Amino acid sequence: MSRFIHTDEEEDRFLQDLLSGFDSPVFADPAHKVVRPVKPGPHPALRRDAETPPRARSTAGILENSAPNIDSWDWDALSDYVPTPQKPKRADAKVSEERAVTRCYITHIEEKRIRNRAQKESRIVVLEDDWVDAPVRIGDVVNVIGSFPSDDGSGGPPTIHINKSQNLLIHHPDLLLTPTALSSAPHCTRRPILTSLLRSSPSSSAPANATPSLIYGNVLHDVFQRCLRQGVWDAATVESWIDGVLRTRQILGELVRVGIGIEEAKREVLQRARGVFGFGSRYIGHVPKPDAILVNTRAEKGETSLLAISDLYDVEEDIWAPEYGLKGKLDASVQAVVVRKSPQSNTRGKYFKKPQPPPPGSTSSFPAPLEIKTGRAVAGMEHRAQTMLYTLLMRSRYSAPVEEGLLYYTQSEEVISVPAARNEIRGLIGVRNEIAEWMMSRFRRDENEPHKRQFLPETIDDERICGRCFALDACMVYRKAIDEVVDTSSPIADIYDQKTGHLTAAQAAFFKHWEHLIALEEHDLIRFKKELWTLGAKEREARGRCFAGMVLDPTFSTDDISPRAERKAIHQATYKFIRRADDEFSDEDQESLLNGHMNVGDAITVSAEPGLLALASGYILDLTPTSVIVGVGHVLDLTVIESRISAKRRALHMNQPSIFDEREVIFRIDRDELSGGMGRIRDNLAGLFFAGGDSARLRLVVDLAPPKFTIPDPTSSPHDFPKCQSHMAKLNSNQVDAIEKVLSTEDYALVLGMPGTGKTTLVAALIRVLVDLGKTVLLSAYTHSAVDTILAKLQDADFGILRLGNVDKVHPDIRHLTLAARREPQTVEELERQLMTPPVVATTALSIDHREARKGGLDMSLFRRLSEAHPSAVVDLTHQYRMNADIMLLSNRLIYDDRLRCGSEEVAQQSLVIPDRAFLGKLHINPNVKGQCGERTRCWLDKLMDEDCKAMFVDTDTVPAPESRAGDLVQNEIEAALVQQVVETLLRSGVNESQIGVITPYRQQIKLLAHLLQAHPGVEILTADRSQGRDKDCVVLSMVRSNEEGYVGDLVRDWRRLNVAFTRASRKLIVLGSRKTLAHAPMLEEFLQLMESRNWILQLPVDAHLVHAALYLASELEVASRQAR
Repeated sequence: MSRFIHTDEEEDRFLQDLLSGFDSPVFADPAHKVVRPVKPGPHPALRRDAETPPRARSTAGILENSAPNIDSWDWDALSDYVPTPQKPKRADAKVSEERAVTRCYITHIEEKRIRNRAQKESRIVVLEDDWVDAPVRIGDVVNVIGSFPSDDGSGGPPTIHINKSQNLLIHHPDLLLTPTALSSAPHCTRRPILTSLLRSSPSSSAPANATPSLIYGNVLHDVFQRCLRQGVWDAATVESWIDGVLRTRQILGELVRVGIGIEEAKREVLQRARGVFGFGSRYIGHVPKPDAILVNTRAEKGETSLLAISDLYDVEEDIWAPEYGLKGKLDASVQAVVVRKSPQSNTRGKYFKKPQPPPPGSTSSFPAPLEIKTGRAVAGMEHRAQTMLYTLLMRSRYSAPVEEGLLYYTQSEEVISVPAARNEIRGLIGVRNEIAEWMMSRFRRDENEPHKRQFLPETIDDERICGRCFALDACMVYRKAIDEVVDTSSPIADIYDQKTGHLTAAQAAFFKHWEHLIALEEHDLIRFKKELWTLGAKEREARGRCFAGMVLDPTFSTDDISPRAERKAIHQATYKFIRRADDEFSDEDQESLLNGHMNVGDAITVSAEPGLLALASGYILDLTPTSVIVGVGHVLDLTVIESRISAKRRALHMNQPSIFDEREVIFRIDRDELSGGMGRIRDNLAGLFFAGGDSARLRLVVDLAPPKFTIPDPTSSPHDFPKCQSHMAKLNSNQVDAIEKVLSTEDYALVLGMPGTGKTTLVAALIRVLVDLGKTVLLSAYTHSAVDTILAKLQDADFGILRLGNVDKVHPDIRHLTLAARREPQTVEELERQLMTPPVVATTALSIDHREARKGGLDMSLFRRLSEAHPSAVVDLTHQYRMNADIMLLSNRLIYDDRLRCGSEEVAQQSLVIPDRAFLGKLHINPNVKGQCGERTRCWLDKLMDEDCKAMFVDTDTVPAPESRAGDLVQNEIEAALVQQVVETLLRSGVNESQIGVITPYRQQIKLLAHLLQAHPGVEILTADRSQGRDKDCVVLSMVRSNEEGYVGDLVRDWRRLNVAFTRASRKLIVLGSRKTLAHAPMLEEFLQLMESRNWILQLPVDAHLVHAALYLASELEVASRQAR
């Protein structure tokens, strides 16, 4: 692949000479641009146009002739509805040939020819010119942009040629790269890859990466977009908006990080905004004004252009374009009106292929991206490249020709035209393909060298450029650990030694191994994410990762959100979706929205059919069998969406009736496989190895150096401080020993607390002691519930606590400790006090759960790694104060070798008291009445409610209660009904909702149980993992698995998870499951033998779930009727 020359001195020549003779648009069209009549509006303010964006040409589609030419959405799945395309009848409806997109799988490579299988059809792609260097491999996926001829008369497969003058090839299109990353790639193809892997770069939106220039740019972007929306441009208003944005908590937080005050920041922003004040009067309107110059560096001598921005379609529009392998966020999407004036007409078009400029004074109107830059007005290569790639994104979303973008520098008073010239686009696509190939190489395995995984281009070895690069530290660490470069003579050899000379071979090997494990998790995310455009909604719903055929519920109010809804944060917009009334996507076994992998709290994207991908992203707030409530970060304007759909239909030639012809907009809601967490984890890993980084933790965690402990100083013992003594007064000897161990360490101490041994109590007491000794504390755990459980024990503390993290996931009782609950700061100093004053800061940590990654070493926690290396650093807690003796017996025998002890006889003997047995009496009055049974002593519910029944396995084999499938997920509906009856009986017998916890290993079972118990929001329903740190008087555990094959599955086989679930119960534990199935797992078989030896197994009668069902139903109807009244 040919490479650009990118020195500062040659940039002008690069921009003007390299493309000489190739200035044609990337999507050629011989037709003249259609003039759109313009009508002056009543005022210059922009408004959102309800109609389809006017086009430069009447039609432009993703397909040239037939729907099978595109596979970026699964049109095979919609084959019953996509009609035979009709050939356009009007002369001006010609579709650009290069708009056709064919998704292909490479099956053969012959010199310069690629044989592809496109939708099971054989096709040939001939690569010519610099395309022959494309590093394609058999098995790769490519998108061909261009139309295959229908029949060349040879009788062979359709063949297309890709060369300098026609068509494009997108390699690995499912890897969506951003224009921001690609625009800098010509300088160094290594940097954008590192940027995508790590979050610690200026191009990342992470607050930790804030720089003064980035902050000023973000503020000015916000203000400029507000001006566009509201049509207000006067200096006083703009200045007040700048001041307001600077005082938001987010910007103040960034200013705190960089150490800049509001007044200094305001001066800098105003300096950068000097061109904004005149922008509205000059460029906003329906007809270009005489001074509204549109700078065009490609204009012929004497040619001038004038610009008017007549409509605003969107700001911060997030667009995914898998046909081009791109994604990005446009600063503003506008309708541009351009008048071009030339001193004389040009007649060379008759003899040359170069498209001719419109006649003198001609007007064209077209949608265009408006890219806002707050730095100096240089119109540099990177900014031009960004803007050009944004034209492809906008073309994809708007289904209209977008042959130039607008580049505006706020420090100047001019807007620059950036034509999407074919050769520049071709070069940028080539760079994109090169980067995609490098990134995908991370996931390939070389059978000859399975441990060699070079996935970064070589460094450019330019001392000046490399020395000033923001990615230098990461680049050098990867060069050392991944590339395994030995360098003593290159121009960057000194820099390389400075950045990596401190790393040993063992440390580099550690980094390489763990970076590979992170990549394994990342690969799954990419694989699942591409399903959003490679699978139709119905097919993806069958896999449990999509809700298909959804429509907005116009009657929705935010007051309708269930009390059980996990997230109640303020989003930009909240919507309720329901199934389309006559939805053809639905079938009988997929009607319930509870079937599938999607649950409350999951990240989602909302798309509109056909083909409007990822219009908004957000989270599921509430979920029922028939509806889903989501909070998203972008408004879903139905009028605008309808206009986009109309344009998409025309682009796809959908002129005959189809499922999308109804006026009702049909949405699909997809689970979004986020990869941002991987970047943060990789950041944390890389940070250990940076020069000048955390050398102490590098020594302790990677090299496993032993921790150092000091001899306690009697004069500073916590026992000598009255307040500390009060914090430790109720602790047992094990807990006191643990606190003293922590206080004596110079590095770390490990406290191994078995279930119920008071870890939460110990941590809360330790925090109080540390604060009283003048220390500051960071509290962290893997789950929000674990953090908040500890903070709940510090509610009466006389010191400040700051809870960081997503407020949506913070427990309601702890939200008053978050920043959001505090007074809005007005100055940097005030925010700094809010952040720095509290001695205790609490947040969550990240984790990975990938099967292969866990096998590779990620199943070993940091605690286990350190404790196995240095057991002397561990303090055991063995006295537990949660479980009675019967429940403790299970973990003690099966896991802890009888090391656990009850803290007191009172704890050992405790049981669940049933306050009111009247309801139980109603179950056993008359066996001839539905819902009642005859012999009380034989009723399974009565047996479970006995206060002497402290631990019981309820065998469902004779009911029977077989498991079932919801897509590829496991559930057990009969077992769920039995759990519901147990919980309802407990509640109606006087047990409080807060005393009961329902646990199951399976997320699908969670959704079933949440629906059945929706009338009782106080009953917590959790997976085993999320139950850590919680305890309940009574736990009901649903094991789910029940099948003839005896297949247990990994989740149930994982004894650590089940041990957590068992030990959440303090007074009563009820486990429901199939004994016959569960006995196939060795540890569970041992558990069942223990339960049988204690006579703690209850065999359910046939149809046990039906015996009392009528009575429960009648009671539920009575409750519902009472609530309605």
